[in-house]
Amino acid sequence: MTMSKKITALLTVLLFPALAMFTVSAATPSISTPDCGMRGMTLPVTILSDGGPVQGADVYFVLNSGTPVHGQTDTDGKVNYKPLLTGRLNITAIYGGISTSKEIPIYEPAYGIDLTVIGKSTKTVAPGEDATYLLRVTNTGNVTDTINLTIDGPGSLNTTSTSLRLEPGAGAGRYLLLTVSGLTTAGTYTTAITATSTSSISESVRVTTVVSAGGGGGYHGGGGGGPSPSTNIPVDTETGNVTSTTTLSTDGAKLIIPAGTIVKDAAGNPLSSSITIIPLPSTAASFGAIAAFELAPDGTTFSPPIDLLISYDPADIPEGLSESDLVIRVWDGTGWSTLETSVDTTTHTATAKISHFSIFALFAKAQAASSPPATVTPTEPTPSPAGTPASEPERIPWALIIGVIIILIIAGGVYYIYMRRR
Repeated sequence: MTMSKKITALLTVLLFPALAMFTVSAATPSISTPDCGMRGMTLPVTILSDGGPVQGADVYFVLNSGTPVHGQTDTDGKVNYKPLLTGRLNITAIYGGISTSKEIPIYEPAYGIDLTVIGKSTKTVAPGEDATYLLRVTNTGNVTDTINLTIDGPGSLNTTSTSLRLEPGAGAGRYLLLTVSGLTTAGTYTTAITATSTSSISESVRVTTVVSAGGGGGYHGGGGGGPSPSTNIPVDTETGNVTSTTTLSTDGAKLIIPAGTIVKDAAGNPLSSSITIIPLPSTAASFGAIAAFELAPDGTTFSPPIDLLISYDPADIPEGLSESDLVIRVWDGTGWSTLETSVDTTTHTATAKISHFSIFALFAKAQAASSPPATVTPTEPTPSPAGTPASEPERIPWALIIGVIIILIIAGGVYYIYMRRR
């Protein structure tokens, strides 16, 4: 082996550990945290490096230029902090000798509820006939809240739980169907529905069901925009197997459930409650959709998937788009997911296979529709008492400096040996 090859091999062996150390230590950590925090509420913070969580990272929290509070990440790269004041919070993370910072606002938590009856709040039915009412509950505060629902009077809601956890903002609101049934005596019946926040704020609405003295009144859903009559699917109580094909229709939508379909409720049991299609014109308008419907009860599943048909008027398609741009999308809780959709231009219907109940909408957009962000209105920050200004941790990249020094020492030694042997 020639002298130059020996030197090359020696350099490779000696420099590899230093280069490896340089490569690893050069990764800059990042801070993952919500865009804002709330006074008195735990703020979760995750420190990442190379896309993965890191343990043992030093994290400093400075609220309103006050005294720094130190913490270290656990095995999941997490550390929590509870701000006791509103204002600006600076978060600085140090890992591997490298630091990074992020600043977020801290707001005063605010709670609020909006409970509304959509459509008519008074309906007339024949003795023994169901009356259905569409409700919407929205968290108008700026923090995630648990809304508890209670009913005073006849009726039941199409939800497996009367405790709803709602994110703030109109886009996270829930539509609910109240069904008043079993009234056989003529008269006027009032039902009060109350929504209560964890902060004890509450709001109530009332609906009135008038049972006529005789004769069949038919379904009184408030016109073409009302919910469909509740329909019981013939389901085997042991297997959940649909024993005969069932079709449910309302103005603008149709659901076809073939015999042999397995239908389960949110708990995974054979479905025993009735189903309903609820038109949501205000939801469609807010998202720029042609039509929107909620299929209830929430959490119902179908195997194999069933057909949902939504009708449309070609005149409602925006200028510049055509019937080939029509798609049915499903709301997944945070946004719209596009379903494979077939369009019949003769009957003016769009059809998609669905495997569970949720909110579905017909869009005339080639691109995916995004949900509007929830608007959070902060309160005016409360200044904290003056404290010792926190100096930002030094950002000297010691690992990089040490690595360069080691490389220079090794290179110098190799050069010295080479010169002696010439």
